[in-house]
Amino acid sequence: MPIVTLPLLAGWILLANHTHTQASPDSTLRVADLDALAKDKGVQAVVITDHDNVRAVLDPAFHASSSVRFIEGEEWGNILDRNFVGHVGLIGLKGDFDVESSLPVEEALSQAKSRGALAVINHPFNWLLARRGKDIPRDAGGVEVWNQAWNDLTMRNDQALKWWDAGLRGGRRLVAVGGADVHGIRIW
Repeated sequence: MPIVTLPLLAGWILLANHTHTQASPDSTLRVADLDALAKDKGVQAVVITDHDNVRAVLDPAFHASSSVRFIEGEEWGNILDRNFVGHVGLIGLKGDFDVESSLPVEEALSQAKSRGALAVINHPFNWLLARRGKDIPRDAGGVEVWNQAWNDLTMRNDQALKWWDAGLRGGRRLVAVGGADVHGIRIW
């Protein structure tokens, strides 16, 4: 599966990152639903990051849209390292990322990077899903500093922004990413 490359455009494009389809156990959306929703909201590109799989690329709607570019991704949630427990968005991943959950986070992220993925630490301060060390893992390329609504107290986006900023101040080159974390129609 080739990596999707967006054509260079003058100005900005509106991209919805961190979306889920019925290939995730907690989503009700089909790829066609994301396509219709994106068209309705003027979104030009959508990164589908289903939990622990890339089955959405098998859906004909993934390749059929004339106005929305779908980008392959995965939200990997099997990280159980002593320094990090949480979810990592793998944007642009080539094929399924199936790795032993017992691997240290640094080794797992290195494998993802070798498969063409930009590894983004998703919702790093979500009160339910995340525990992290002081430092951002070495092979992470970004931090999701904005997940869902900015003022959602369970996501603690302000802390994610400070964590990313501390990484920059420490000499890291990291992108700041916003994530819609779409699981159903009502989010947009």
